[in-house]
Amino acid sequence: MGSVSELLVIINHFTNYPLISPKLVTYTLWSQVVLLIHTSQHLVPETFSYIQSVYAALGRGASKAVMEAFPTLTPLTLPVYNLPTPSHALNPWWISGFLTLYGSFDLKIETSGWGESVYHKFRHSFSVGFDIQSRALAEAMAGYLGLITYVRNGELRIDMFAQSTLEATNLISFLDELPLQSYKNSQFLVWKKYVESLKKEQDANVQRLLPFSHKRFNYYSKLIDQLNATQR
Repeated sequence: MGSVSELLVIINHFTNYPLISPKLVTYTLWSQVVLLIHTSQHLVPETFSYIQSVYAALGRGASKAVMEAFPTLTPLTLPVYNLPTPSHALNPWWISGFLTLYGSFDLKIETSGWGESVYHKFRHSFSVGFDIQSRALAEAMAGYLGLITYVRNGELRIDMFAQSTLEATNLISFLDELPLQSYKNSQFLVWKKYVESLKKEQDANVQRLLPFSHKRFNYYSKLIDQLNATQR
């Protein structure tokens, strides 16, 4: 899409279905510029200068050629993003769509550590990474889903995690009702089977009752292979 009329379709969509992330800041400025151009206000010198300052503030900023043509161009200072809605009001289908795009499932078996505690060798994690500007959103989503967050990289990034059996069970309950709308749902189903099989054994105290066999090890290893086969 490139013409103003086509861009107005995008604006109409996000007016009805607002963005819920720091992208709302850049989208709001972008949509303002589109509407200014649509109403021919870009022909006014002061408005044109404002549009230039918005352009210089978005994405990678003004190009070298533009800066040479407009050496006094100053990027607009972007507004601070504030989460526009409390966590309990987040649309669950919006969350499912977000997880479809950015969620990552992982399964593995640790070969060392934890002594004889077999179950601590089996890992089932789900994570979503955010830049730190999205911290409020990450924490709101984690609260809604019953997951945890972890700030890393010198407070430049924040991750939302499901690692424990309880967190994984919370995520499974959510995604059973609102499935991921991509190949990642196939990953989820394998991941879910791994989590639930392990939980069933833990609940039955199989670790204490039976030695850990090659058969059981191979069962979980095959699930890991199935998950890896669905990666794209």
